[in-house]
Amino acid sequence: MNPEDDRQLGVVDHMAGSDVTALGYLTGPGLVEFPVTYSVVDGRAIHDGCIDMGPADEVAAQAEEIGRRRALEKTVAYAGATDGDSATDVHEAGVGLPGDSPFLWTNGQVAYEIDGGVPNPARVTDAIAHIEANTGIRFVRRTAANAGTLPDYIRVMSNGAATFSSSAIGRRGNRQDLLAADAHPWPVIAHEFLHALGVYHEQSRSDRDAFVEIKWDNIQDGPPPAGEINALGNFQTKPDAVDYFDYDYGSVMHYHAKAFAKDTSKPTIVPRQAGAVIGQRNGLSFGDRQTVAKIYERFFPKGYSGVWRGGSGRYGLWANAELNDFLGKWQAWSADGLRLVDIHVQPTRQGLRYSGVFSEGTGGHALWVDAPWQSFVAKWQEWSGQGLRLHDVHMVTVNGQDRWTGAFLPGTGGHGFWAGATWDSFVAKWQEWSGQGLRLHDVHVHNVNGQDRYTGVFLPGSGGHGLWANANWASFVAKWQEWSGQGLRLADLNSHRVGNETRYTAAFLPGNDGHALWANVTWQSFAAKWQELAGMGLRLVDFEIVNPAAGSIFDGVDAGESDLTMAEEPFGGILAAVEPAMAQAAEQPEGYGAAHLDGEALAARSVGGEGGATLPNIVAPRDTAEGTSGAAAGSGSADGAAGEVSAHGGLQRG
Repeated sequence: MNPEDDRQLGVVDHMAGSDVTALGYLTGPGLVEFPVTYSVVDGRAIHDGCIDMGPADEVAAQAEEIGRRRALEKTVAYAGATDGDSATDVHEAGVGLPGDSPFLWTNGQVAYEIDGGVPNPARVTDAIAHIEANTGIRFVRRTAANAGTLPDYIRVMSNGAATFSSSAIGRRGNRQDLLAADAHPWPVIAHEFLHALGVYHEQSRSDRDAFVEIKWDNIQDGPPPAGEINALGNFQTKPDAVDYFDYDYGSVMHYHAKAFAKDTSKPTIVPRQAGAVIGQRNGLSFGDRQTVAKIYERFFPKGYSGVWRGGSGRYGLWANAELNDFLGKWQAWSADGLRLVDIHVQPTRQGLRYSGVFSEGTGGHALWVDAPWQSFVAKWQEWSGQGLRLHDVHMVTVNGQDRWTGAFLPGTGGHGFWAGATWDSFVAKWQEWSGQGLRLHDVHVHNVNGQDRYTGVFLPGSGGHGLWANANWASFVAKWQEWSGQGLRLADLNSHRVGNETRYTAAFLPGNDGHALWANVTWQSFAAKWQELAGMGLRLVDFEIVNPAAGSIFDGVDAGESDLTMAEEPFGGILAAVEPAMAQAAEQPEGYGAAHLDGEALAARSVGGEGGATLPNIVAPRDTAEGTSGAAAGSGSADGAAGEVSAHGGLQRG
């Protein structure tokens, strides 16, 4: 396809092809000596239009050697049979995604150089800036001073007036070239960098035929006519080991609809979804960001989760902030008509980090931060008398001392707060107050001397409701799906560590709106999902970072001694923000807890056995004697099984 065709199509076609093709083997993330067809372009073996396999003569020699070896292996395997030929054996090659792929860039750090012959090198740095802004990947410019510590690197080279750019798949070791055509803009170079990170073309997924139709009869298949390339090999699928998440029509890694067409008035790829547009070269899609985050997640801490509900209007998220930064954002956004509806406090090696979810609101509101118990409960009682209700609470232990943080919003009527209770005490109070017209809106779990303690915020409500506690991921997501189908919506999620396993506790309330859950992912994955779902009419209502296991070291240690994670960079935003006016945190005497219901003081928290969950009118209670590893009595869902399923969550529409 020539540049004039590109302009007519309104796309940037940066793919290469030729009438000289051959069979070779591609090894990369998820592939081990996978047979592919490549084109010989300017002495290079180019697969899929822009995946550079290396010098064509070396690729051909390697293919010949692999073919000989496989023929020998087959002869040995069949005890002397000699009638199997390597041409047939080629297609029996195994594929798989190694758990510790050698083709990924360690710690998500990519070294690079830009050759002096590359015109407009800002295209390269713009592509790098875009990838860094949308993923956890970080690029390091290679210089004479640091070259000794960066032996593996990408050198961006000019591909002159050529109509294609290309890159190898993944980290290959030592120098690897990324060829950038002089006329190609930064999104095309970003596309090639994603190849270098280990991402394949979207339409090469093993499930692609369920989402697009390939028009084979319109794909260039070689002369005649003279000069026509053979591009059939560019439409090969790859094994399902490299499929990530759902098919992404909007991926920057997808071919455009008329790629390698004989007749450019007709498509070679037709989406099966009406209205879907493919082949954009504007930047990474949300799916591209999720793919990179998933591929590289072993280099980044996990544990970020979010709960979304249907909604409209502005909302904000400010996460991973130091206290003064967070208070400043709270003040600014409060003045801009937003109210804090969810608060999370996370211990890190650098100290406490604060995160909050904000929604549009009016009227009085308050925030009480990092307070000892007596100070916190005194403020709760004071503000309750002034027409505010505790909406969300979080507790963290610092040097053996419990510190409480809470967000308060306007409210009337009965309300309850039950804190630091054992399971039996908590579930008894949950059942009692449920019968008095209160519903659990917020739940928090922390560990005291090896024992889980539960804290809950109760507000007026009616209808069905649920609590599922201390569940592993498989049990939790099964219950989330089950209760979603019964008209309940996840309202609040808490996750905490028990040894090497993450456990989930959640409150469910009535609803039939759209909703989503994205759980136990890296920060990069969460940030992409937060932005994606905002455009789908969903609003974040709860933000969670997994609480560290009991006994995690906090203050007064060197970073290397602590088993807490490093703090992430602050992140978030709203549609607009202005400036503001301030509140203050409290330092007052210690104490223990109680609750208010229509002004009546209730007994302080009590002690008891370990637990599970009860949901009146939906499932039978757990047998509390079975403890944290028990099963849901009569529900058929195992809840204490060892081993956690890697969690990504899902989206369900009401």
